[in-house]
Amino acid sequence: MAFQDNKPSFSKLQERSHLKNKEKIRTLSKENPLVFVCFDILYKKNKDLTNLPLLERKEILKKYPENAYFLKTNWIEEKGKAFFKEIEKQDLEGIVAKKKNSPYLINERSNNWLKIKNFKKESFVIGGYTDTNKNASITLYLGEKRNNKLYFVGKVSLNKKYALYAKVMKSKIIKTSPFIDFDKDINFIKPNLVCHVQYMERTPSKHLRQPVFREK
Repeated sequence: MAFQDNKPSFSKLQERSHLKNKEKIRTLSKENPLVFVCFDILYKKNKDLTNLPLLERKEILKKYPENAYFLKTNWIEEKGKAFFKEIEKQDLEGIVAKKKNSPYLINERSNNWLKIKNFKKESFVIGGYTDTNKNASITLYLGEKRNNKLYFVGKVSLNKKYALYAKVMKSKIIKTSPFIDFDKDINFIKPNLVCHVQYMERTPSKHLRQPVFREK
């Protein structure tokens, strides 16, 4: 995990994970160090611990000391809603709710663990679309106005069951991109329609990470 301003940073992690040049890797290992954050323990001296209850595994994990490159996650009991509100205040990504007696299921999903994300919600202008899945859905290209100019921020899929789909398809296609920074081969339309979106965070270039269409 990478940190920026004492918060986990996905963009900083990507910056490190995409490096191939040994000299750059060596430099950024000092300027942008990564930390291994451990939330569970599966084996101890070749002994399989995955079937032990979660809290028993946590007690075993507690015995390993932390250092500058190895940290352990803490947990909160019985105050999940208050804890999530604090996550929202600090603008963190979210929490994972886990049953105390749950085993660790390898390569398997279950309702024992639930990821609760702190999504952001905003409205953006539609500047164009592509008909990627004919008669089923389209991809919207979204922008936001800054200093009276429309900047591209990302794209999102829109199913035809929503009323916005028909409005977009009825829009007149224009030749010139309404975006100041995006001019690829798509169907551009006048930026008169608005799309509601939820997303995880903004990248350094202000693009949306994991955007999903919201009807309201």
